[in-house]
Amino acid sequence: MQMFVKECGPMGTGSNMFRSALRASDGTVYIGTYGPAPAIIWRYTKDERLEKVAEVEEYQLDCMVEAPNGKIYIGTAYSGLVYELDPKSGTVRSLGSPPIDSTPWIFTMVCTSKGEIYGAKGVGLFRLDWETGTFTVLGNVPGNHHTSGPNASEPIVRSLEERSDGLIWGDTNRWIFLFDPQTHGVKLVADIGVYEKGCYAVLHGEGHSPVNDLYFVVMTRYSGMKIETPLNRLDAQTHEITPITDVEMDGRESFCGWQKVNGENVFLMSSIRDYGSELIAYSPRQQKVIHRWRNISSDHQLGYVRNSGDRLLFFAQGRSALLEAPYGDDSIIRLAENPVAAECRCLAISEQSTLGTDTYDCGYVFTRAADSSEFWDHGKVDMDDHRCNYGPAVFSKDGRYFFANHGEGVRALWMTDTISGRHTRLMGPATDLVCA
Repeated sequence: MQMFVKECGPMGTGSNMFRSALRASDGTVYIGTYGPAPAIIWRYTKDERLEKVAEVEEYQLDCMVEAPNGKIYIGTAYSGLVYELDPKSGTVRSLGSPPIDSTPWIFTMVCTSKGEIYGAKGVGLFRLDWETGTFTVLGNVPGNHHTSGPNASEPIVRSLEERSDGLIWGDTNRWIFLFDPQTHGVKLVADIGVYEKGCYAVLHGEGHSPVNDLYFVVMTRYSGMKIETPLNRLDAQTHEITPITDVEMDGRESFCGWQKVNGENVFLMSSIRDYGSELIAYSPRQQKVIHRWRNISSDHQLGYVRNSGDRLLFFAQGRSALLEAPYGDDSIIRLAENPVAAECRCLAISEQSTLGTDTYDCGYVFTRAADSSEFWDHGKVDMDDHRCNYGPAVFSKDGRYFFANHGEGVRALWMTDTISGRHTRLMGPATDLVCA
């Protein structure tokens, strides 16, 4: 028997999906990726090129912050490391992990108006001395930080947001708290897990807020429970929560952030819809949505580029693209796309000689003709769970429907309609599949 091997190219692109991003003071955009290891640090240069800066051995790069010395500090999971990137030399060094007994994820760091960097590992707060590269542990946020399942999040602080008066808003899966950088005191303010039973996480801005009140979004995931009022305002003085009910959202959001538009402070939110993602600009002053970009991407989850300045920069997480939304215009500009080949976890071929796969970490279904290098993107399978696991896959007899196991948190057999791009959860995971 003779065997011939031919390199056919990738089934699709999107592994090492974009996870965090920061526009540095010189205008360069730095991007960190999410799985598999090694993670990648990209930069989008002022002459509009996407360049690989470095690879690091951690799995995911969850947050970025720029210090007054111009260096970039990157928080990670699953080892809870902090990396220091010198943009001038392109060198990266690990500062290790803050010695905190909590979930080893660093989702957030903030550089305050006084030039101090604070962060959180799990629900443990720390100060990073960027001059010496050392950590000061400030203690864990008290309270119960667990939310209801299935697949509830480990205790984690997702965002730290400096108020205009210097205090810092923070969140855990369910609690909103205040941190005082002068005294290092922590005060629990509101338990959103009681306020909204379907709460998986509390989302709000990162970095500097132009107001003292906290605008936040309650996110649901895995449970299928509906969030009654996703967007809310927490009064800085009374700590009363006011629902903002005239904004069309359903609790499936992936980021929030502040942007200045024509001199006005605007609260930005991504909204995940069944047909794709949206970007919403809400004016607290006018108390209304002033712009909504619809159907941005079939990749439901979006991420925000911190310190975007005068440009509204964000990114699609799944297959990953750096995007810009011009104000006064419904168009979306694609600045750069993730070129990394997708990691396939299954493979099937139809009677029509079409190859099909579900992918790990970007969570897309791709098909391609066996004798062609062109591939087709059929979209993200499940907003709640972007991971596909190893297992069987098969096409229907007519080649239209593709079946494969999908999901790590909630595993199930899914069906993808390769014509409409619709994905349907059918049942529990399959151990074998046969087209009869």
